[in-house]
Amino acid sequence: MLGIVLTTVLNLAATATTIGGLWLQGRSVDLEYSKAVQEQMAAAQEKISSPEVGDQVAGFGLLSDVMRSSPERQGYVLASAETYLLGQKAVAEKIPGLTGRLDLYVANPGAQAAVDLIRSRNIAQDPGGPGQRAFNLTGMKVGAVRFNDVVMRRTRGSGCHGSWTLWDKADLKDSEFRECDFEAARFVGAKLQDVNFTGAFLNDADFTDADLTKADFSRAVFNSRTKFQRADLSGAMFTGKLGTTNFAGVKSIAGADFSQAKEVERAQNLRNAPGHEYARWPESP
Repeated sequence: MLGIVLTTVLNLAATATTIGGLWLQGRSVDLEYSKAVQEQMAAAQEKISSPEVGDQVAGFGLLSDVMRSSPERQGYVLASAETYLLGQKAVAEKIPGLTGRLDLYVANPGAQAAVDLIRSRNIAQDPGGPGQRAFNLTGMKVGAVRFNDVVMRRTRGSGCHGSWTLWDKADLKDSEFRECDFEAARFVGAKLQDVNFTGAFLNDADFTDADLTKADFSRAVFNSRTKFQRADLSGAMFTGKLGTTNFAGVKSIAGADFSQAKEVERAQNLRNAPGHEYARWPESP
């Protein structure tokens, strides 16, 4: 009987030793993995800080790998992309010999890599709920960068320079782009509900099929080539000059407020646009 007890005790001790050894081994593997990730992030930051654009692109490639392999570090990775974009000064490079307004310019590759990183994130991990990660991009300069399909709700981008940028099917609900330069920017099919475009420069901008419900265009600047085909302007606010603006093909202006706008009668295809009977107009003198 004593032999059986001793054998049992020895087996339990051996099992405990094995389990303890496996735990230590697993702990060692975790530490090694964490160290490798930290080294990769450090290498990425070093490349992103390089004056060479190729290094910057490679750095964001490393951060993309980190975000995929270590989802818990997504916040840190996105903060790095955000910081980089805030420091951008190069608007876009003009390519001589080409024709077509958008084709004349190409984005800074580093800025495009940073935006691609933001586009590829897992929005389900955003703080506050899916797609609710608020980006602070105030004053960024990112001409000709492609933001297509990006989810960047509640973005703060006032004072930005985004000429020739592409935002097709982007989700920018409740964002703020006050005083931004969006000349020839494209927002085709974008979700722009409650976006603040106060004082924005929107000459040649394309809002075809965009949802601009309750968007604020106070003091915004348009021209005859600003496109609103099939755009929903229900509840939108306009207070600037509309004399050269063409609202041809707009989906609806129901509930839109033009009461403080100037040169309303000179605006093309506005007074008879769908929903005009429910819009607010300037009082007759």
